[in-house]
Amino acid sequence: METQRILVTGGGGFIGANLVKELKRRGHEVIASDLYNADRDDYIRADVRN
Repeated sequence: METQRILVTGGGGFIGANLVKELKRRGHEVIASDLYNADRDDYIRADVRN
């Protein structure tokens, strides 16, 4: 399978965090966006409503 760049909004929540983990395990390049959780270097603190 081809490696893809994937943006996950809500990546700090329960579902989003597990989705990020699984996508990385499958070898994809993942960036997560979340309004509250930006403690990791692969997360972007952002509000998608703006």
